Amino acid sequence: MGLANLLQEAAQARTKEEVAPENPFRELGFDQNLPRLGWARSLDREAVKKAIKQAEGALAGKEQFIFVGMGGSANGVKALAEGGGEGKLFVLDSLSSFVWKKLSRKIHNWHTVEVVAISKSGSTAETQYLARSLKNIWGEKWTQHFLWLTDRSAFKKLQQEGWGGAKMLPIQPEGREDIGGRFSSPQTLVFLLPLYILLGCSQTALEDFILTYLETEKLQALALEPAEKYRQNQPLFRVNLPQEYTKGFSLWITQLFNESFGSKKDWSVKTLIGAQSKFTDFSQINLIPHKNRFLYLAQNMYFLEYFVAFYSYFQKINFVNQPFVEKYKQAMNDMRGSLDLPPAVDLEGLKEAVAKKIQASQRFIEIVLYFPPSESLKQKLKEILGQEFGDKEILIFEGSDWNHHSYQAAFSDRNTLYVFALCAQKAEVPAEFIGVSRRNEELLKKISQATFKTLVHKSIYLQLKEC
Repeated sequence: MGLANLLQEAAQARTKEEVAPENPFRELGFDQNLPRLGWARSLDREAVKKAIKQAEGALAGKEQFIFVGMGGSANGVKALAEGGGEGKLFVLDSLSSFVWKKLSRKIHNWHTVEVVAISKSGSTAETQYLARSLKNIWGEKWTQHFLWLTDRSAFKKLQQEGWGGAKMLPIQPEGREDIGGRFSSPQTLVFLLPLYILLGCSQTALEDFILTYLETEKLQALALEPAEKYRQNQPLFRVNLPQEYTKGFSLWITQLFNESFGSKKDWSVKTLIGAQSKFTDFSQINLIPHKNRFLYLAQNMYFLEYFVAFYSYFQKINFVNQPFVEKYKQAMNDMRGSLDLPPAVDLEGLKEAVAKKIQASQRFIEIVLYFPPSESLKQKLKEILGQEFGDKEILIFEGSDWNHHSYQAAFSDRNTLYVFALCAQKAEVPAEFIGVSRRNEELLKKISQATFKTLVHKSIYLQLKEC
């Protein structure tokens, strides 16, 4: 039986025991005993049609949509929003106080806003905090503005958390719960619902789209080729993504690779986006061209998911779990009392701190900013550190989103110095968000400190005066 057929066979199973012992995906595609291969099954078009019909009541009369989620629950939406969703689709995945003024300026009329909160478990801390931050805007009428996408088994939990009046739909249209967050696009409502909105809420357009992109045999064959080519290589990948896609889609790809491969063997994983690099030992992944932006995203998401599955088969690693993510969460739970803020430095101070800590063997400096940075700040950071450490690749991400896409890979990484930075400045916050902003910032600081504590031997923790 071919590799793709073995994957399809395992994807049908509801339990690990239903998969034949000789099928390699019995061990590679289950998180302990939980099935996680639902993305590889054929999409149930009738189930999608029914789910979208159920969502229509929540979408009716709404003109702007705020999608709240973290990691895989948000990055697929970000990729779609870049392709024509500006002004209509927004993604809220930051606890930073700096987001509220920016978001408020973009909203035309809060009465025509729908919040779509996404969490497979229903308990993702950042998603809960951010959803509650928006809840008070409408007072007693908040139920008219909230839709939750979650697993059906989490419905009761959400009701107990105060969301009983909100509309709830299962992430997977057919109601199964065997797709993990980073594999939730393009086969679930995480991708299909925002796409439906961008297609003018047309069922016909969505059905035509689904029929077009599901060229599974072609995508499987295209994915198997690089997986076989790089089967002996360590997971250092450069994905050649056109510049217009290098924000939301790049984060989606980074999470797919870093969580699937990261800390699964005695190796360091790194995913770079774009055609240029200081290093020549990265395996090159070329994406499938398509003139239609949405089809480009969907087909390449599916192509890359197949590549990850096939490459993991050759490397004999479980690609659907992420066990080390619990490390920083446990460190958060162990924290007691007030938080100690790190020292505040200017950009020269940052450079000095890096010089004291970095090792010659470390090829990367990865900066995680726990606030939304401006493009000018990111450029300054790359210029200042690039001049001083010319043999290193400088990468910049935003936390705590980084915790959801790259912490798993960082845990065992030996090739990177990590810089975790808070903003030393105070944000200007609209009056209606002042209270929730303070609460959210406390959680953000807790996440950043716990992250540093669990990676302390290869990281720096500070506040930036210029942010």
